[in-house]
Amino acid sequence: MPTPLQSHFDNKGSWSDLWQIKKTPWDRGFVSPSLVELIEERKFPVIPDNARENAATPIGIVPGCGKGYDVAYLSRALDAQVYGYDIAPEAVELAKAQYPDTNNDRINFLVADFFKELPEGVEGRVDFGFDYTFLCALHPSLRPTWAARWSEVMKPGGHLIALMHPITGHQGGPPYALTPELYQELLGDNFENVYFEKPGKMHEGESSAKDMMSVWRRK
Repeated sequence: MPTPLQSHFDNKGSWSDLWQIKKTPWDRGFVSPSLVELIEERKFPVIPDNARENAATPIGIVPGCGKGYDVAYLSRALDAQVYGYDIAPEAVELAKAQYPDTNNDRINFLVADFFKELPEGVEGRVDFGFDYTFLCALHPSLRPTWAARWSEVMKPGGHLIALMHPITGHQGGPPYALTPELYQELLGDNFENVYFEKPGKMHEGESSAKDMMSVWRRK
């Protein structure tokens, strides 16, 4: 059975089109509960030990950030400079409106291609990233490129937080089905899996059977 968005992209539609017509089922209106749980309840040490050397501010990135809920949360919770990327200008405009203190030295929203563009001086210096509903939005042919890009941008010891979704067996997409084994295949050469647990808190209507929270440390 086709996914709800499959016909849109089969007909050459774009993510910008979906934001324009307000067909954004992935936008739940607030930060991911599973992310908050990881940081505030399960106390995973997202910031690497060496990230605050020389009083440096940790750097994080969130590709496919949409309205930026996770970007703003991570910046404030981790006292970090976080860049949110989206290729849809409409999403970035909404993010900036949602968080009027954007584009200061801590919260930044950019219309940019994660695979091609990073702010000057950020490449290879990223302390943490968050990937949720981004990998599943990409055509499967781009998965090796996704893994290679994360390897390029992360500093040694940096953490990639990957909320695996959707873990299902459906065909087609987006969203495309994912598996924990796929993440290991993509990331295993350059990252070590240091956290792998079912989330206890999710967006309303989501099932824990479809999600897995994981953290990968850059080797």
